[in-house]
Amino acid sequence: MRTYRSKMMALLGGIVITLLAGLYARTIGGFTTTAWHGLPLPWISQTLTTTHAWSISAVGLIADIVVWMIVIDVIYFAKKTMESDVYRESASR
Repeated sequence: MRTYRSKMMALLGGIVITLLAGLYARTIGGFTTTAWHGLPLPWISQTLTTTHAWSISAVGLIADIVVWMIVIDVIYFAKKTMESDVYRESASR
């Protein structure tokens, strides 16, 4: 049950962080007519011409969610390892 809960928390956290990272805009290279949103991979592109057209990349969005899920899962695992009795006993020696 704990594994299911931790995976769901990682999924929810990955989605939230991905959507918040979508607020960050940057231009890549010399392409000043396009702004890219999302970290670490851009998944929204906005044309900065008179049309201001938006384009969403589903692959980039899913890849960002997976990256942030892994980061959250690693942090959660490290936290649980540090709180475990086995780690405390070996650190006190």
